[in-house]
Amino acid sequence: MTRCRWLWMPATVLLVACGSTPKAATTAAFDAPPPPDQATFNLIRSLRMNMIGDETPEQLEQLLKPHVPQAGQRRTGIAREAELALAFVYEMDDRFDDALAIYDAAIAEHRQHNTGLSKPLAEALLQGAMLQMKMNNFTRAAEMLDESADIHRRRDRFGPIGLIQALNIGGLAYAFQQRFDEALHRHDEAVRLQPTEPSVYVSRAVTYMLRDQMRPAHDDLGKAFKFKRSPMNDAMNLAWYCFNGMIESSEVNKIIEDALKKIPRQERRQFDAAVTDYVLDRVSQQAIEVAAESSFTYLQRRNHAVAWFYIAARHETEDDADTARQYFRKCIDEQVFDEPCHHLAALAIKQLDVPR
Repeated sequence: MTRCRWLWMPATVLLVACGSTPKAATTAAFDAPPPPDQATFNLIRSLRMNMIGDETPEQLEQLLKPHVPQAGQRRTGIAREAELALAFVYEMDDRFDDALAIYDAAIAEHRQHNTGLSKPLAEALLQGAMLQMKMNNFTRAAEMLDESADIHRRRDRFGPIGLIQALNIGGLAYAFQQRFDEALHRHDEAVRLQPTEPSVYVSRAVTYMLRDQMRPAHDDLGKAFKFKRSPMNDAMNLAWYCFNGMIESSEVNKIIEDALKKIPRQERRQFDAAVTDYVLDRVSQQAIEVAAESSFTYLQRRNHAVAWFYIAARHETEDDADTARQYFRKCIDEQVFDEPCHHLAALAIKQLDVPR
C-alpha cells in the first residue's frame, strides 16, 4: 500500500487534529461482509483519518466495496469503518449524493438501535454535517453538529474529543451563515474545554476574520502557536493573511518560520507545504498551481480554491487590487463552501471595493 499524505482542509483538519483511531478488525459474523486483509484494514484506517495515498477514486472504491455492508447484512465495527471510508472517497470525488446515502443510512440505523445517545451516532452526525457544509447546507449542518455535541455532553465517558470536534466545526457552520454570536458561543465552549488545543483557537480565529475582527483573530492564531503540539499549517497560512497589514512582512515570516520548526518534515502535508512555501516566497505561483492537482474531483477544486485565495492575497499585499480581485473571484467560483477561504474571499472583495 502506498504511503499516505495528509490533505489540506482547514475545516476538516480541525477534525483530524483531534481525531480518533478506528476500532480493530474483528471476525465477521456469517451475515456480515468479509473482514479485510491487513493492507486493506490499514487503508481504511488511513481514510478514516482523512489521509489518502496515490490510489485513484476508482481503485479505492474497488478495494472498499467488498467490505461494506449490503442490505440485510450486519454492520460490524470494521464494516462500519469501511462504509464511512468509502463515503469519504465519494466526498473527495464530488459524489455527494452517494456519500450522503451512506451517512443517512448510518444515522438512521444508530437512531433505531442505539437509543439516540451512542458514540457511533454522534460520529455519523459529525461526518454527515461536514458533507452538508460541502453542499452549502449550513443550517442543516449546524443542527446535526449541535445534536452531536449534545450527545457528547450527555455521555461524559466519551471524553472531550468528539465534543470539541462538533463545537469547532459547528462554530464555523454558524459563522458561514454570518450568525457570529452563535458561532463564538460554540468556539468559546471549545476553548474552555481544551485551552491547550491549537485547533480551538484556529477555528475561532476564522470566525473573527469573517466578522472582520482581525485583532482578536491575530491573538487567537498567536495562541495556537504557543503549544508544544505541532500547530496546523493552515493556522500559519491564515496567520500570514491575517497578520499582513498589522505587522511588517519580515516579522510575519519569522512567526511562520518559528512555527515550522515545531513540525517534523514528514508531517508536512504536500499541498499545505506548497502553500506555506508560497506564502514565504520560496516557490512560484506555478508551483502552488501544480501542487493543487488531484485525481479526486472535489479535492482538486478545493486545492484550487485555496491556491487562488493565497495568490490573490499576495497580489493584495503588493497593491495590485485588480489582479487580487480576479483571483479572489476564482476562489469563490470553485464553490468550495466548507472552506474558510471561500468566505474570506467574499469578504476580501467587499473590502477591495470600498473606495480608499
